Amino acid sequence: MNFLTLTKYELKKILIRKSTWITFALLTLFYCVQLFFTWGPPGDITSSSTSVDENGQEIENSFTEPYRDYMARTEKNCLALSGRKLDDSLLKEMREWYASLDEKEDISFEDYNRDMERYKLAEYAITRMTGITDPSLIKNLTEEDLYRQRGNLIAETAKDYRLTDSEKAYWAKKDAALEKPFVLRYCGFYENPSCIYMALLMTCFLISITVSRIFTEEHARKTDQIILCTKSGKNRLYYAKVLAGSIVTFAATLFFTLFTVLADRILYGPYGADAMVWQLAGWYSYPLTLGQTLGILILLEFLSAIMTSFLAMTLSELFSSSLLTMAAILAGLFISRLFVIPHSLRALSQIWNYIPINLVNLNEGLLDPRLVSLPGIHLTNWQFAPFSYLFLSVVFFLIGKIKYEHYQAGGI
Repeated sequence: MNFLTLTKYELKKILIRKSTWITFALLTLFYCVQLFFTWGPPGDITSSSTSVDENGQEIENSFTEPYRDYMARTEKNCLALSGRKLDDSLLKEMREWYASLDEKEDISFEDYNRDMERYKLAEYAITRMTGITDPSLIKNLTEEDLYRQRGNLIAETAKDYRLTDSEKAYWAKKDAALEKPFVLRYCGFYENPSCIYMALLMTCFLISITVSRIFTEEHARKTDQIILCTKSGKNRLYYAKVLAGSIVTFAATLFFTLFTVLADRILYGPYGADAMVWQLAGWYSYPLTLGQTLGILILLEFLSAIMTSFLAMTLSELFSSSLLTMAAILAGLFISRLFVIPHSLRALSQIWNYIPINLVNLNEGLLDPRLVSLPGIHLTNWQFAPFSYLFLSVVFFLIGKIKYEHYQAGGI
């Protein structure tokens, strides 16, 4: 029996299981339900505030609107500002607009709030550049204040992450190369590409249920010693099983990535590929666009999924149990998201952020400013992670191969 036939047979065993397709359908349905609760009636937004009338009585003001209407208005306002420089001219324009709103006496609470959203794109960018959330302070900023405050935020971030002098020098060089004043871009669905995080999470769930069974079936059915007697029972069959698991993993990752990215792109708009990453993390000075950032996230997602599938197959061979393997994978996902290692524990915290489900989270692992320092070169998290994931995939592959051959030979 040739290698291609073995691989097809192993793929067929995975695809004919009901559990494979039930899991696949449930995960897809889960994401659709999540979108419904965001964009459907359950996702309606209520804005409210308390004011005091001329008699000193508190008045509760509020209005509710569908999330899709809110997003449509946000898109219109942000596109109007997209391409503008974040300089004194824009900041002055913002101050004059807010002052004109405050002078209106007959404006309704709903109209006032909607008019206040006109410069939301600039407000969000300023908050992420400076850490300032008080609207009254944002209104009074000048261009000089703005970029000085960003410098303060960069210094605070360096202190929080315990950056070394060489790391500070690296980021200072990157920041000096950025063109200022910054140019605003509407980010659309690039604003928070959580779709990649969700796609990897769903793929890992699928791996834990389907791929974990590839090596355990022969042990459970006591057919492992019979397979040993066949011509391809050791090396060739192991390679076929690993390839079949990898194909299923790649296909699942591709589907979930396309599904989540296209769904979010349709709903949130195809804008923002040319926006710079500082709009999401004002202190991050690497000259990355959000389009490039998404590409990096997708690459890391695929490498993470393949590595996780290799880990699942190795654990299933070590444990001889798909249930234990599934429990181990899911427990790892849960624990890695449940606990956050403080930055004061620099080495442990940095390693923790290399866990795939943490690394593809934009605001945690991917933009961690701590570097991997090698002779004559510094690598960011997203530059070093692909090499580490490929290396670990090879390690898991070899451990599984050794255990598989040993089990087949000794029956233990």
